[in-house]
Amino acid sequence: KNGQYFVGPNNGIFSLIFDDLDPKKIYKVDAPHDKANSTISVLAHAIAYISHGLPLAEIGPIPEQFYQKMLLKPVLTQHQIRAAIIHIDNFENVIINLKRSEFESLRGGRSFELYYKQNEPITILHNHYGDVPIGDPVAFFNSSDYLVIAVNLDKAASLYNLHKNEMIQIYFN
Repeated sequence: KNGQYFVGPNNGIFSLIFDDLDPKKIYKVDAPHDKANSTISVLAHAIAYISHGLPLAEIGPIPEQFYQKMLLKPVLTQHQIRAAIIHIDNFENVIINLKRSEFESLRGGRSFELYYKQNEPITILHNHYGDVPIGDPVAFFNSSDYLVIAVNLDKAASLYNLHKNEMIQIYFN
């Protein structure tokens, strides 16, 4: 993709990372005959082919089935967004399946209230954790443009009892 190669298992992970995969450009890596069929030997075999500039078709055939997983998409209406927690990082920041472009397109300059569990809504987007006092919640878009709910110098997930796949709601005024 874009001059780069990605090597990994056929378990649906790439369909979550890339939304425009071409199944005709995906190859099944055949394990080398002289080695154990371990993940490391299979990946090393593929990387060796790629690094030597050999045709990808020589690595192996196009798989009969390419596993895909569906990423939960936010529900957008004129005055509301229902989105879900898709990840909680090591610092217990909560990542939501809502991109900045989706939010801003629907927002249209209006004020908003972001509700998560039974807490006071967040009504302002910030750029950094430090934009709010220590211990206060903060919402911002991360470097991948996903909405994040965090707490300055604390752990949002445990503090607010938030879990993966839970819904958050945003209302526009």
